[in-house]
Order: sequence, then C-alpha cells, then structure tokens
Amino acid sequence: MTRISAHEEPISKIFSSEYQFSIPDYQRPYSWATEQALQLLEDLQDALDRESGSEPYFLGSIVLVKNVEMADAQVIDGQQRLTTVTILLALLRHLSESRNLRDSFERMISEPGDELQELEQQPRLQLRSRDRVFFRRFVQEGRVPELLAMPDGSLKNDAQKNIRDNAAALHKELASWTDSRRTDLAKLIGNRTFLVAVSTSDLVSAHRIFNVMNSRGLDLSPADIFKSRIIGDLANDVSELYSSKWEDAEDSLGRSAFQDLFLHIRVIYAKTRAQKELLQEFPEQVLDQFLPDRAASFVDDVVLPYAEAYEIVENESYAWPTGAEAVNGWLRRLNQFENNDWKPVALWALHHHGDNPGLLASLLEKLERLTAVMLIRRVYSTPRGTRFANLMKSLDDGLGVDSPEFEVSDSEKRATLLQISGPVYEMAPVRKYVLLRLNELVASAPVQFNPKIITVEHVLPQNPRKDSRWTEDFTDEEREYWVHRLANLVLLDKKKNSEAQNYDFDEKKSRYFRSASGVTPFTLTMEVFDTTAWTPEQLRARQLHLLETLADAWDIGRDSDGTNLSQLSEVELATVTESLPRADRSDRRVRSDRRITIEDLVRVGLLASETELIWTRPRVGEVHRAWVTDTGQLRLEDGRHFDTPSRAAKEAAGIDACDGWEAWVLPDGRKVGKLWYQYQQEHRSNVQAPIADEIEQPVASL
Repeated sequence: MTRISAHEEPISKIFSSEYQFSIPDYQRPYSWATEQALQLLEDLQDALDRESGSEPYFLGSIVLVKNVEMADAQVIDGQQRLTTVTILLALLRHLSESRNLRDSFERMISEPGDELQELEQQPRLQLRSRDRVFFRRFVQEGRVPELLAMPDGSLKNDAQKNIRDNAAALHKELASWTDSRRTDLAKLIGNRTFLVAVSTSDLVSAHRIFNVMNSRGLDLSPADIFKSRIIGDLANDVSELYSSKWEDAEDSLGRSAFQDLFLHIRVIYAKTRAQKELLQEFPEQVLDQFLPDRAASFVDDVVLPYAEAYEIVENESYAWPTGAEAVNGWLRRLNQFENNDWKPVALWALHHHGDNPGLLASLLEKLERLTAVMLIRRVYSTPRGTRFANLMKSLDDGLGVDSPEFEVSDSEKRATLLQISGPVYEMAPVRKYVLLRLNELVASAPVQFNPKIITVEHVLPQNPRKDSRWTEDFTDEEREYWVHRLANLVLLDKKKNSEAQNYDFDEKKSRYFRSASGVTPFTLTMEVFDTTAWTPEQLRARQLHLLETLADAWDIGRDSDGTNLSQLSEVELATVTESLPRADRSDRRVRSDRRITIEDLVRVGLLASETELIWTRPRVGEVHRAWVTDTGQLRLEDGRHFDTPSRAAKEAAGIDACDGWEAWVLPDGRKVGKLWYQYQQEHRSNVQAPIADEIEQPVASL
C-alpha cells in the first residue's frame, strides 16, 4: 500500500535542505495575478498585527510526490504559493538593512551546498523548464531592480509577466514599510507561518489527494501528466514545438473536452471498457506503444487528428463538398444522448473514413440506432461500455457497418418497443430524446433548432380539475393508463406553467402550446393543433402511429420471423424467446418459450370455456362482448373467432390498434391481463431468471 504522510511544517523548514522542490513541465504556468499576491501579503500583515504576537499563520497545504528519505519533491499542488513566497523572500532580502537577515533569506531561497553532506548548490524551488532560468536569474539570484524594470516585450510568456508584476506590486508595498516592520514580517514568515506538506511516493495517489483537497480549484488533469512524459522524451530542439502543438489543441477544444479526449483515445486503442483510473491505464494501454522513440508520432498521429475529430463531433461541423449535411445530422442526434460512450466510435469513424461521407453517415446512423436502443432499455454502463469496446474491435478488424455489435437482437427489439409503449414520461433521460427524434421524423423536412429551453408537456393533464372536461372524456383508469405515454406528450420551447398545465384541451392549445410568435417549432406539437378533441380513441391511434414511426426509423418493427412487433400489445411484447443465448436477453421480464395465449389460460384452468368477456367504451357508446371457446379462442357476437384478445378487440371495434389484454374484462371485474401475470407466476417457474445486472430500471409497468 502506498504510504501517505502529512506534516505541519514551518516555512523555515519548508525552505530548507529537507525539501528540494521542482514544478513538473505538465503543470500549468505560474498564474497568480497581483490581486492574489497582495492578498497573501495582506493576510500576513493581519497576522502580524494581532495582539497576541505569537499566533501562527496557516498558509494552506501542498501535495508532493516525495520519497520520505529524499529531499527531491515534485509539486502536484502548491506551485502558486511556493513561487509567491519565494518572490516575497527575495524582496525582503533585497530591502533588508541587516546582513544577517539577508544571509538568512539567502539560505531559504537557495541551498548553499555542503560538500560534506553532498548537497549541491541550487535554488530550493525549480519552476517549469520554460521559466526556470528566468526565475532563477531575476528572483532567486537577486536581480530585483532589473526584474522590476523589464518591459513587456522582453517577457516571453504570461508566467514571466506575472512574476514581474507580482514582484513590482509587493515591492511597492514593502518599500513603504520600516525596516523594523519588515524584520517582524520576516520572523512571522520563518517561524510562525505553517504549511501542511502532504507527501506520497506514488504519482497516482498524489493526483487523487490533490483532486480531493482542491475540488474547487483548477485540477491537474491526467492529460497534463501524459504531456510531461511525451515532451520529456522529445529532443530539446523540438520539445517546445510539440509542447505548443499540444497546448494549441487543448486551447482549441477547451480544457474539459481535451481531458475527455484521452478517455476516448484509450477505448480506441485498448478496445476494452475502463477498469481503473485513466492515469493508471492510459500509459500501459496507449503511451507505452509510442514511448520513448515515437513521442512525436503520438502527438502528430494520435492527439492532433483525434482532437480535430473531437472538435467536429462537438460542433457538428463536418465539411465535405457533398454529404456533409447527413453526417452533421447524425452527429447532432448523437450529441443529444446523456452519455458519451458512443464518442470513441464516432471519433474513430471520422479519423478513418472522414474522406468518405457516405460510409461515414452509414456508420453514424448505425451508431445512433445502437445507442438509442441501449438508452431506452436503460442498459447499465458496464455492459454498455463492453459492447462499444467490442464494436471498436470489429471496426478495427474492417467489418464496418456489418459489425455484429451494431445488430439489434429480437429480444432487444421487443424490450425497446415495450419501453416506449409504456409510460415514457417516467423515464426522464429517455423521454426528451425519443420525442426529439420523433419530432424530426414526423417533420416534412429536417429542422435544425436549438432552443435554450425544451420541456416535455402532457396534453391530458396529470391532475385535471374535477370540474374540467378532462374528467368527462377520460375515466380515472383511462387517464392513469394514457397520461405518461408517448401519444399524450408534446414538446414546448418554454418553461412549464403549473396553472396552464390543467387547462381544458382547446384553451391549452391556444394559450399554452403556442409560442410567443404564435407558432411552435415542433412538428410533433403542431399535430395537436389539427385535432379537435383529445380522447382515448385518438390517443390509441396516435400511439400506434408514433410507435411505428420509431420502429421504422430504427428497424426494430419486425423480428427475425417477420412478426410485426409494433402491432403487439405490451403483454405480448413482454414474452420473449427463452431459447435465446443468455447475452441476448436484455429485458427484465420473465421469459417464456412462446407467447402466452387464451388457449394456455384455458388449458391450466385459469379461464373457463364460455366465460363472457366485456369491453365497454363509454365515450363512443359501445359495449363489445366475446366468449371463450373450448379451443382457446375468443368468439365475437357476429360469430367470428380470433386467437388473441388484441385481435378480437381490434376487429370488434373496427380500429387499427388495441391492447386486448387491457381491454377485455372478466365477470369479476378483473382484466384478462391479470390472468396472464397469474399464469407467469404459477406455471413458468422453470423459466430462466431475469438478468438484473444489465438494466438500470425495470421496464414500464403494464
């Protein structure tokens, strides 16, 4: 186990032979401005003026990579404070009238060396290589007047400018003090100012400690550490060039996205899901292929092209004489997903097939479909990451759009349709993407919009007023069934209005669903304006239309036997083939070897021959009857026979779609669907148990 030590040390010990500090090149440059430097001096002055005169001043903590037996210490956190304190000590040395004090300051700023103890003469703090000589010459070696007089044109970077500006601001303040007061400040700094030095010999542990202790600051990223290894293995004559290339790519993407880029590069090269922290896995899985001899190649052939691809993905800015619009359309859809697991595949596709927009669009279309069905089924991150990693293997093997990981199995199709058939609104990460995808599909032409606010609203309210028209058009049971389903949901480009949500249908259309301009950018919502009433029958037809639209777009409407899955009821969708391989079972329903039928219920005695079933439709003034036959069919009043309750209900009412398991009611008031569940519990005990570790949430209740 890595040993971690933490000690409260006075500044006099911090700046002594016990520590030899160095700032790694992957660290950010010195960035404190005069405001922070003067605040440090003001805090020290406040401590100096307190009446007790002996109260210690706590300067914070530093995080180091340091072996307990050695003085060498890499600074992971604390560069800004250590650098500023060194500037302050150099100024006090410059202004002091006491030779003894000047010698004391000199020993704190630089190790004088000791041949007997084998101590080399050197500064106690070494900055990054870019600024090390500058800091040593003008601060640590005491050329303060030259530093203060330096014009901007002679300073190579912002870090050097900050060093000069802070020295000038502190010098101006300290020069106005008496020598006695500066001496008192020196004693406070040396004897009563403390730092907590947290040390560990392991870089990964130091990085973790830093991120915990400095969660509000600018975290040191793994990318910064990888940069130090890359630049360190380059020849001196090109290291600055490649450091600039690296930093230009980071600036172009932004710090956060640039850090994420290395997560995606790891997947592209390792083709496995992450098992450990990036700081541990990336060197062995990626960097070791390039270092030490191919450091330049890693920057030129990996970081830069994938950073360019990432920028295209983030900005949806693919450019090509033809076909660019289709590619950017798929990138726009993919960017709407809540997770980033798809990004390594998209980056790989852009990098390897960026000159073939047709193939690129086909790959991204397949990727969107796969990502969508996993989102809807709420697949956990572990199996999701494994599948995308396996997809990377297939793509790298040259299988392209024919990669088997792109395929959606019959059980996945059923599980996806089952989820979107149910109360989609209750699945927050799913509902907005599905509705935005639907909106694009029902539009006559692709519409690009990016409203700042997109909300999902119910047409039939969740809690209608008791005296509203809604309570006349829907029974409590009907409202409960339909309220959260796709057919009842629309998109708005405004914040929700709790009062307007309960308006009656006509008022809701005219006052709530319209935008400030009088129209709505969402075709899915515009369809509601063409509807004169909102009833269960219209919801049923709209639900079927929307499900078929999504099923066609994602090619999940038919299974391998040709069954039209979008026409099946939820109960029928919930029965999937037990004989499928274990890895292919992706929903949490109990499996069966075939669909449960009325014949099954009759055979086991749950349903008796000649039992009368009734379906009442009060809104249209219809009552339909059916009788169970001894052969397990349903016989309608006109003598026609049907094998399934859904088919019998559709034919009886002359409508396109109906969930017969929910429609037909037994003489005791229970729905026939209740018998389906009873059959599952009592007669399917030998069925394979559900796979609970793949799905985040249970499928929608029926």
